Order: sequence, then C-alpha cells, then structure tokens
Amino acid sequence: MYSIFSFFKRFKIKKNILIQDKSLVEIEKVLMGYFSHCIENEKKLKQKSNKYIYPKSILENYNKVYYSFIIEMYKNIKVKAEFYNIFLNINSINIIEKSIVVDVDKIIEIKYKNSKVKTKYKDNHLIYLNIKNNKLFVSRDIIEEGIKADELVNTISSYEKYMENKINIIKKNKSSLKEYINNFNKRSNPKVQENKKGVYRYSGYDGNLAAKWASENWDAEEEYQGNDCTNFVSKCLKNGGLPMDKIWRPGSYAWIRVVNLRNWLVNTGYGVENKDNSNLSLGDVVQLHSRSKDMWSHSTIITYIDEQGEIYVSAHSYPYYNRPLFSYYPTYAYSNIRYLRIKRG
Repeated sequence: MYSIFSFFKRFKIKKNILIQDKSLVEIEKVLMGYFSHCIENEKKLKQKSNKYIYPKSILENYNKVYYSFIIEMYKNIKVKAEFYNIFLNINSINIIEKSIVVDVDKIIEIKYKNSKVKTKYKDNHLIYLNIKNNKLFVSRDIIEEGIKADELVNTISSYEKYMENKINIIKKNKSSLKEYINNFNKRSNPKVQENKKGVYRYSGYDGNLAAKWASENWDAEEEYQGNDCTNFVSKCLKNGGLPMDKIWRPGSYAWIRVVNLRNWLVNTGYGVENKDNSNLSLGDVVQLHSRSKDMWSHSTIITYIDEQGEIYVSAHSYPYYNRPLFSYYPTYAYSNIRYLRIKRG
C-alpha cells in the first residue's frame, strides 16, 4: 500500500551529495541493514549481534535485551516470521553536532507462521548515525508507537536514562513472561470466535463487515494526524452497522477518544468489557494502556484470527494492517490491555 517512490523522487538529484563524507546511498544501506537484522531475529529465533549498531553503545545493550525477550516469547507461543519486505521513506536528514540524524518511516510487510494473511505497518524512527573507523553505525534509535519520533525526542531529557528505562521494562516483562504465556495459551477455541449469524445479540452489528471495512481502509488518509486510532475504529463500527446517536457520532468525544468510546459501548450495552481474549470475534475492539502517558491511549479492531486463535488487529496512527496482538503487548509502549466484545443480535 505504501510506496518508496516518494523517497526516490525526493532524493534522486541528491544521491551523490556527501553528508559528512557519507553518501545517501551508504546511509540508506546502513538503515536497511539495521532494520533487516532486527527482523531476522524474529525469523530465525536466534540472536546475533547487529553489526550496524555502534559498538558498546546503550542501543547495542537494549537490542540484546529486547530480542532475547522477543525470541524467548516467540519460541514459547510457537510463532515466528516466515518472510518479510522492508521499504524506507526518508523524511529528512540533518546534522546535529557529530551525528547524521535521519527521520525515516520504516514500512514493513511480514508474514507470520500460522497466518494466512500478511501483516503491514509503518513506524517512524529518528535514527542517529555516527562514524567509527570510517564506518557508519546506528548509535541511537528513537521510536515509540503512536507518536512521531521528532515529537518524542522533545520529551526526552536524557537519552541514556530513556534507554535504561526501556531496558528495565523489557527485563521486567521477561521476568513475568511465564504468566503472559499461560494467559496466551488459555485462548478460546478459534471455532467459537467465528462471527456467525444466529449468535448475534444485537442484530444491527456485523463484525465481519466492520473488519472488511478496516482491511480496505487501514492505509487511508488520517483525519486526526497522530491521533486517529479511535476515529478509525468508530468508522469501522459504523460500517459494521452499529447505530449512531447524539453521543456517538463523527467528531464527538465518544467517537474519537479511547476512554469515551469504551464508556459509550459499555453504558449503551452494545459492548462488554473482557479482561481476557476469550470468545472474541472479528469486529471486536482491543484497547491498550500507554506506559508513558499512564492512560488508555490506543484503540484497534480485530480483523483476522488464525487457526490457532491468535488475534490480529488493524489500526491508525500509525497505520497497521493485521498486526498480531502478541507484537503489541506486552511491550515498552503498552502496560495493559482490554477487550471490548461487541454484542450481536
């Protein structure tokens, strides 16, 4: 859905310009190598030192801790990446002191084991590149889901403390991995999760239609740049047949805000809040609690469930299509999760 043509068009005249003695081609090569190496961990489930990271940096330490956690989790829940494609869209390149700072969108297309669909998503990174022994390395990678990296960097007083905090949270998640895996293995039978006529308790809503609309519009232009997740989910619910009223309508708080949507669904009786992911169907809503903001901050909608019952969601800000829930939570960005099962008639 996303193209790298804008990248080539923007920089085609500047390909041979040197930035601190490094060409744009070399910068792109290092970025691609860095991102590819990260995803190779998810594919091979075997950790290998990322040669594109600046040696003995805190990013190198974080990378080791993070992928040690990811590999152990993936092995236990029996998932892995089968194949992937990466595209880069460079938004800007700046020089800050001795660093080459690149604002780049990483666009991923990936297929997971047991899934019949591809996962597609875009993340925004602020990458710092530094030279050592005439070689270019990634020294910093600033990213957090749901926020532009250049906005995030303004909230960070100390990069080292920011990274140390991320490392400590990953270690904490790893220490409680057994509990997470036990809950993961309690997923309901996928046959129960299918959206079939005759089991609806609210006749106006068809979760299959909501999921279909989400799958066809996940990469549509956002109305609320950077904050479009709940607006996107509300559109999905409406296209699934959920009726609007004076509280839940385009532009209203219930339509565009995470907590307000949850409250409206529960208070009207259209939705039931689940503490676990049992008995969920296409078109149900999943919300996530932001660790940094200490609030429920993100809404997604279920668009696919694989044969093992693994849930995949689609969302906005940034756009995600059929993203497996295990890659959303538990992570540094999100500290809690809740499920809103929409009643059928």
